[in-house]
Amino acid sequence: MSYITNVLALKYSANIYAFPGYVTNKYTLDWKSKIKFCVANLIPVKQFLIYVSFGTRKFFYPKINNYETTIALKIYKKKLNTLKKLEDICKIKINDIYVGDLIYDSYLKFYKIPTIDINDQRFKNFLFESIKCFVFWRKYLSKNSVKAIVITHVVYSGAMLTRIAAYKYPKIKIISGNSNSVYSFNKIKQNPWLNFGSLRREFLKLSNTEKKKGLKLSKRLIEKRLHGIENFDLNSAKKSPYSLGYYKKRIIKKNSNIKIIIAAHCFLDSPHIYGNFFFPDFMQWFNFLAQVSKQTNYDWYIKSHPNFNPLTYNFLKEFVKQNKKFILLPLNYGHKQIFKEKIDFALTVYGTIGWEYAYKGIPVINASKNNPHSNYDFNINPKSFSEYKKILLDLKKIKIKINKSQIKEYYFMAYVYHVVDWLFRDQILLKKALKDFDRSFKDQTYKKWVNNFSKTKHHKIINSLSTFFRSKNYKILQKQCEYNLTTDIINKKQFVPKT
Repeated sequence: MSYITNVLALKYSANIYAFPGYVTNKYTLDWKSKIKFCVANLIPVKQFLIYVSFGTRKFFYPKINNYETTIALKIYKKKLNTLKKLEDICKIKINDIYVGDLIYDSYLKFYKIPTIDINDQRFKNFLFESIKCFVFWRKYLSKNSVKAIVITHVVYSGAMLTRIAAYKYPKIKIISGNSNSVYSFNKIKQNPWLNFGSLRREFLKLSNTEKKKGLKLSKRLIEKRLHGIENFDLNSAKKSPYSLGYYKKRIIKKNSNIKIIIAAHCFLDSPHIYGNFFFPDFMQWFNFLAQVSKQTNYDWYIKSHPNFNPLTYNFLKEFVKQNKKFILLPLNYGHKQIFKEKIDFALTVYGTIGWEYAYKGIPVINASKNNPHSNYDFNINPKSFSEYKKILLDLKKIKIKINKSQIKEYYFMAYVYHVVDWLFRDQILLKKALKDFDRSFKDQTYKKWVNNFSKTKHHKIINSLSTFFRSKNYKILQKQCEYNLTTDIINKKQFVPKT
């Protein structure tokens, strides 16, 4: 963030101001957090000192006056009257700007619950606070000469600011980044994960040599991952779910019934990250599958998300208590055992299981047309809820020919081509720093970077960012960092795919 904000500040001759991002409502609903922020603003400590160190001039948090509160209240009452079902929350627009998904995901995250009760007073209060946040940022952007916005999360209420900017102030540069990419957002592409629609077109533009070598590299990396060999291409999972051994006994039944594995997502972690899907949240997806189970004679198994969250696992345990047809597999029941005991279909909303299980020849059905694999044919991608329901009720008729070449192409483009080491500029150093996902956010990573600092690297980083910010690209490119795709990326044995 230090490099990104300072390059932008230099570009626009601007000052750097900071506000609490992420779930902004925390600072209005949780008074302890608000007090802590105010005190730290007067006497910078801990993370505030980090921001001061790279030039932050001012800290503030959203706050509105009585007149603006009255405006927010009018909007709130109008919107509340339109909410008859959960899907209506996802559709909330203010000033023709979609914000319903931000409100929905922030509420689940803040209260650590899997779904919403529209009549719950907590939700009503949260909705009102979210609208107050919108009113604040709408006024702030209209009254201040904002040149650029740098944000960490674009999926919670902290992203109200970027939504307004993207829709109403297209000249404002909206940037986010991590150690392996930098993104520039707009009205069409509002978060870092929406580039999957262009992957096939981009692959076609590569040279024949790049395509051939890229697919060969993908095959090697995919097979390492599915064999449980540490590959550094797992995001927040502390350990590869494919590295697990075999459970003490077989749970998947030996019979002629169609067997379905449900790859559960984390119920609390931004379900609308790719946009709306066929259900308002993951809990409602499970409730629908429970209804399907009553109309079919399938065997149903649930595999917990690899980024094990105790709350999500508790939700799943409660679900199987109430729905006896479903079996929750133990946490140490590995994918290798599932493959060996054989499963007929896998269900996900948009998870990586889509390409992983497809590579093993297992048909995967996505519960969203907005999923990373939707532009390929190796998954079953219903276009609507009604089509999804029809497919699930008659799986005997479903046949799909899985093309592994497409999976390798997808993997190469998503996990290799669009991974740009703009910051570390040393793949071995990056590998060591990110060996443990949690560690990548701690001081060990910073110390490794400082110990390997050089003026040459420093100037290359600044030049790469400056080139990217002058462009109209959605993501920073390898060539903008002076990398050659073949010699610097594909041919390097120490290559580290996406984390």
